[in-house]
Amino acid sequence: MVDNAASEALTVLVADIGGSNSRFAVATVTRGWPRLSDVVSYPNAGAAGLEAQVERYLTGLSTAAPDRACLAVAGPVTGGCARLTNRPWSIDAAGLATTFAFRQVTLLNDFAALAHGLAFLPAGGSMVLQAGARDAQGPLAVLGPGTGLGAALVVSPGGQQLVVPTEAGHADFAPVAARDWALREALAAAATPVTAECVLRGDGIAQLYRALGGDERDTATVCALCGDDGQAAEAIAWYLELLGRFAGSLALTVGATGGVYLAGGVLPRLAGQLPGSAFLAGFNDRGPLAPYAGAVPVRLVTDPGAALGGAAIAAARDASDRGGAA
Repeated sequence: MVDNAASEALTVLVADIGGSNSRFAVATVTRGWPRLSDVVSYPNAGAAGLEAQVERYLTGLSTAAPDRACLAVAGPVTGGCARLTNRPWSIDAAGLATTFAFRQVTLLNDFAALAHGLAFLPAGGSMVLQAGARDAQGPLAVLGPGTGLGAALVVSPGGQQLVVPTEAGHADFAPVAARDWALREALAAAATPVTAECVLRGDGIAQLYRALGGDERDTATVCALCGDDGQAAEAIAWYLELLGRFAGSLALTVGATGGVYLAGGVLPRLAGQLPGSAFLAGFNDRGPLAPYAGAVPVRLVTDPGAALGGAAIAAARDASDRGGAA
């Protein structure tokens, strides 16, 4: 956020670049949650690269383009450079600044962008799944499936917070029940190592549906069939249990006593099924540490602009660190 309440509002181009889609907006940052305008999403299939998507967006703007940009990308970021994990695009902040005459380009992991916004989400921006007993100074974790499986951590959430991007989705898949082990063995024939992302990414529900004997369908179709197809309902229940186990393991690993937030492109469509599902059973199944897990607040991010808003907050912080938001 802009630290000085009297400072001029910061306007920044923000983007959420995933494996499947690129989403852009113009964000205005002051003291409150960033205001987003000109929100547009483009499919990445067929696009020459990120530069082509940025140019397409800027060409369509009816107002002057901001001179700052913050891009949240689905992959690790090192030294102002990134490569998407699930699409062969390489991204260079300095190159983008030169090509589009941006004064400043901030590049960060997409779940790091979500993490930047967690402490500032407006009321109604998330849904409670487990109330827990929130530690106001405790770390926050955010995770969720999209094209891949992302996760990030927030230490000392608030104005002086530290956001830590992670690649936790690429940790080994940890089977528990017999059918989990059978799934792992089947996946091991095609992928080594078998990571959590292999099971819990966006197409994971469809994969579990097939493992239960279902036919070839995508995740959206399986979700739509849930009320009429017992295998679809079982696949979703299994998926949510496995996701809950992964989330609970992450919460214990990083000590996320401030709360765990679920995000990504898949879970909002399951918002009606998450309460009362096997997710919390998997999350809290921690043996002697079950009370610890049960005290961790768990929320589903429902604000569709959460990653874009978080990117704007990160850009404002970057501008302040570089010597002023103006």
